[in-house]
Amino acid sequence: MCSPAHLLVATTVLSALMACQASPSGEGGGNGHPNSGGTTGSGGAPVDAAADAGGGSGGASTATGGANAGTGGANTATGGVGAGGSGGAADAATGGAAGAGGSGGPGGVIGAGGRAGAGSGGAGGRGGQVGTCPFGSADQLIWSGVAPGGAGVTVREVVTERSTNPRLHDRTIAGVTKPSVLPYLAAKPNGAAAIVLPGGGYTHLAYDKEGTEIATWLNSVGVSAFVLKYRLPSDFPGEGWVALADAQRALRLIRKSAAACKIDPARIGVIGFSAGGHLASQLETRFSAPLTPAVDDVDAIDARPAFGVLVYPVISMNPAIAHAGSKTALLGANPAA
Repeated sequence: MCSPAHLLVATTVLSALMACQASPSGEGGGNGHPNSGGTTGSGGAPVDAAADAGGGSGGASTATGGANAGTGGANTATGGVGAGGSGGAADAATGGAAGAGGSGGPGGVIGAGGRAGAGSGGAGGRGGQVGTCPFGSADQLIWSGVAPGGAGVTVREVVTERSTNPRLHDRTIAGVTKPSVLPYLAAKPNGAAAIVLPGGGYTHLAYDKEGTEIATWLNSVGVSAFVLKYRLPSDFPGEGWVALADAQRALRLIRKSAAACKIDPARIGVIGFSAGGHLASQLETRFSAPLTPAVDDVDAIDARPAFGVLVYPVISMNPAIAHAGSKTALLGANPAA
């Protein structure tokens, strides 16, 4: 049976995803595959995420790069060979621009899943390197070494199991010093993904009820999910920014490897519950806030989420309506005006 939280998330997430339309990841002429980011010239349009070969030696496409189809070139699901003339070679490692397809034989041959090129192919589009998805089924740390702001912090992580049912987890986590993401890659991905931010008043994380259970449901509708175990401001007095820094970092890491994980980098959003909803709103509005010195090239990646779902969020620090515990954990007992 779905919990009220699941039903609320179902309604709001589906609305957000309908508003967040798929867009090709690659750039260049032709019809790109939305998941692979591939683009082709007018000479041939791929109909599968697999690589297509250009007409003759006009340029081989990759999972992210464009293909050049010469006249008479054949595109197949497995990368067929065309009959066209000579052209420039494509950069297989980066999906670089391929040279123009040469004039080829009189007719294209339709291969399995492919479509014959009818005209001279244009220059292939450039795409990001695909490679291997770095996310498996285990927690992955988002920072190398000590996370920014973590020097000298001595708290220890504590996981508490609240469930009495051995088949159902209901864990809370406190004392986080090594923030991480737990990947839930959809078996039948539709290209969208969401970072899930559990709540807990900024003193602990309701890791399953507002984290892993939500990620499992998202997978059922084709959305990949990443449960973020973020640091809690209550453990970092005067460093309330650490949670937002972790959220920024997580989104950047996911966006960096999006194509390899069958995720559209333009369709990565955030879902937060309670205090996690407050953090989600912070990420939506302060995605570019310079909270820490740059530590590597990941910090140059855009951290703006494509959509946000705030579920019973802590959304104000006004004493009349604020959640007092979250406010104290985030700002301290006597915050400056």
